Amino acid sequence: MGAVLKANGDSFVLGPANGREFTLKEVQAVVGGYIEAVSIPRSTRTMWVNEEGLLKGLPLNEEASQLAKQRIVGDVLVSKESETESQPD
Repeated sequence: MGAVLKANGDSFVLGPANGREFTLKEVQAVVGGYIEAVSIPRSTRTMWVNEEGLLKGLPLNEEASQLAKQRIVGDVLVSKESETESQPD
């Protein structure tokens, strides 16, 4: 299970379609484009963000920024690394 943290302040729990791990396409659909992993300090979870979010001028995501201890923009997915496929489909 992952948590979607939207830039507008909304959040919800999301499970992978196959019940085990998120595919690249699923993560890209959440963040709206190419993905980049951001480490969350003192956590076993990974935050997946839009790699081009700053270039595209996506809105600040305050909740994600607080978690990552850095400026994060756009919608993000937070998951355990084991919940994300290591190879694209």
